[in-house]
Amino acid sequence: ASCAQAHFAIAWLLAAAMLARARPWQAAARSRSVVLLGTAAMLLAVGGGSLRYARQGEPQNVFNVIFLGLLPQSEDPRLRLRELRLPASAVTLLGETAFTQAGAQFVREHSSRLTRGLELEALRAEPLAALRMFMHGLESLHESQNASLAMTESGEPPRIPLAYRLRATIGPALPRGTVALAWLLAVGAVGLALACVGSRRHWRELGSGLAILAAGCLVEIAVAVLGDGPADLGRHLMVARQFFDGTIIVGLVALAARRVDSTAVATD
Repeated sequence: ASCAQAHFAIAWLLAAAMLARARPWQAAARSRSVVLLGTAAMLLAVGGGSLRYARQGEPQNVFNVIFLGLLPQSEDPRLRLRELRLPASAVTLLGETAFTQAGAQFVREHSSRLTRGLELEALRAEPLAALRMFMHGLESLHESQNASLAMTESGEPPRIPLAYRLRATIGPALPRGTVALAWLLAVGAVGLALACVGSRRHWRELGSGLAILAAGCLVEIAVAVLGDGPADLGRHLMVARQFFDGTIIVGLVALAARRVDSTAVATD
């Protein structure tokens, strides 16, 4: 279900980007705007379908956010449980996932209480714990997803694609935590500036790409940790890793474009 949440977030983020680029009131850009608006409408519909599917596992996801992510970092978990109108005896479940025997039983018994509304109450009560969860997502950004891949029906480990193996090899060398956050914020700010005031069209396009990729990475991390807590982040952050890699690739393209522009100006 958390993966479905990631899909709806991507679809709606791209739809928002397309809506921002559409200019139906400009005659010269009207045909392009019609395509952008039509694509945005389809993305909004796809995102809505993914979000509806994501609600199927909501009690398990909310349990993981509260008992695996927030309450273990609380100064007084018993008080928080009382405030959330959950049994005080559930303090023994801290650090459990919804897929252990005890966690699954609690979810069955209290599924009607384990809603996103309850999660929002817990987040309001523990904002620092929520921030630490997000930072944990940044720290886990480059963890290999290989261990998260399911076993085959025969019980044998799956065959890991070459791209996954290469990404797992270079992952430890990439920035994480506060360094990754600083990179994404800086790249997003530079991209937004280029998109708004770039002197040439290719600079505006590169800037838009950088801003969307940086925002997408941050949104995907937030969706992962708020969607299912710290559970199985290696798999849930797979799309966030792709966005992060994209910021590096497009950043290198922007540097190359700047060199080409500088050379062209010097030649002229």
